[in-house]
Amino acid sequence: RMAPERLRLAQQVARGERVLVVFAGVGMDALQIAARTEANEVLVIERNAIACECIRRGKLMLSRNKTAPCPGSGKGASERMHILEGDAL
Repeated sequence: RMAPERLRLAQQVARGERVLVVFAGVGMDALQIAARTEANEVLVIERNAIACECIRRGKLMLSRNKTAPCPGSGKGASERMHILEGDAL
Protein backbone atom coordinates (compact mmCIF):
# COMPACT_ATOMS: atom_id res chain seq x y z
CA ARG A 1 0.00 0.00 0.00
CA MET A 2 2.79 2.43 0.83
CA ALA A 3 4.95 1.68 -2.22
CA PRO A 4 3.56 4.54 -4.36
CA GLU A 5 3.98 6.96 -1.45
CA ARG A 6 7.59 5.87 -0.87
CA LEU A 7 8.33 6.26 -4.57
CA ARG A 8 6.75 9.75 -4.57
CA LEU A 9 8.83 10.67 -1.53
CA ALA A 10 12.05 9.44 -3.17
CA GLN A 11 11.26 11.44 -6.31
CA GLN A 12 11.28 14.63 -4.21
CA VAL A 13 14.96 14.18 -3.29
CA ALA A 14 17.35 16.15 -5.48
CA ARG A 15 20.91 15.18 -6.41
CA GLY A 16 23.40 16.04 -3.67
CA GLU A 17 20.86 16.57 -0.89
CA ARG A 18 21.31 15.34 2.65
CA VAL A 19 18.21 13.55 3.95
CA LEU A 20 17.21 13.13 7.60
CA VAL A 21 14.67 10.40 8.43
CA VAL A 22 13.50 10.61 12.04
CA PHE A 23 11.22 8.05 13.69
CA ALA A 24 12.26 5.71 10.88
CA GLY A 25 10.67 2.50 12.13
CA VAL A 26 12.20 -0.38 10.19
CA GLY A 27 13.68 2.09 7.69
CA MET A 28 11.68 1.41 4.54
CA ASP A 29 11.54 5.08 3.53
CA ALA A 30 15.25 5.55 4.20
CA LEU A 31 16.21 2.41 2.29
CA GLN A 32 14.14 3.50 -0.71
CA ILE A 33 15.67 6.98 -0.67
CA ALA A 34 19.21 5.59 -0.42
CA ALA A 35 18.61 3.07 -3.21
CA ARG A 36 16.65 5.23 -5.66
CA THR A 37 18.18 8.70 -5.34
CA GLU A 38 21.50 10.48 -5.68
CA ALA A 39 21.37 11.97 -2.18
CA ASN A 40 24.82 12.51 -0.68
CA GLU A 41 23.75 11.19 2.71
CA VAL A 42 20.71 9.57 4.31
CA LEU A 43 20.76 9.87 8.11
CA VAL A 44 18.32 7.58 9.92
CA ILE A 45 17.31 8.08 13.57
CA GLU A 46 15.30 5.43 15.42
CA ARG A 47 14.95 4.78 19.14
CA ASN A 48 13.75 1.17 19.05
CA ALA A 49 16.70 -1.25 19.13
CA ILE A 50 14.80 -4.01 17.31
CA ALA A 51 13.77 -1.63 14.54
CA CYS A 52 17.40 -0.46 14.25
CA GLU A 53 18.47 -4.07 13.77
CA CYS A 54 15.95 -4.34 10.91
CA ILE A 55 17.42 -1.19 9.37
CA ARG A 56 20.94 -2.64 9.66
CA ARG A 57 19.82 -5.83 7.93
CA GLY A 58 18.21 -3.80 5.17
CA LYS A 59 21.41 -1.81 4.80
CA LEU A 60 23.39 -5.05 4.55
CA MET A 61 21.09 -6.31 1.79
CA LEU A 62 21.44 -2.94 0.07
CA SER A 63 25.25 -3.28 0.19
CA ARG A 64 24.99 -6.64 -1.55
CA ASN A 65 22.95 -5.06 -4.32
CA LYS A 66 25.00 -3.83 -7.27
CA THR A 67 23.75 -0.24 -7.20
CA ALA A 68 25.60 2.39 -9.15
CA PRO A 69 27.67 4.82 -7.08
CA CYS A 70 26.33 8.30 -6.52
CA PRO A 71 27.89 10.80 -8.95
CA GLY A 72 30.29 13.13 -7.20
CA SER A 73 30.68 11.08 -4.03
CA GLY A 74 31.45 7.71 -5.63
CA LYS A 75 29.66 5.96 -2.77
CA GLY A 76 27.08 3.24 -3.15
CA ALA A 77 23.63 3.40 -1.55
CA SER A 78 24.56 1.58 1.66
CA GLU A 79 27.68 3.70 2.16
CA ARG A 80 25.60 6.88 2.04
CA MET A 81 23.17 5.62 4.70
CA HIS A 82 24.00 6.23 8.37
CA ILE A 83 21.98 4.85 11.30
CA LEU A 84 21.74 6.50 14.72
CA GLU A 85 20.04 4.52 17.46
CA GLY A 86 18.57 6.93 19.96
CA ASP A 87 15.95 9.53 20.71
CA ALA A 88 15.45 12.19 18.06
CA LEU A 89 14.24 14.74 20.59
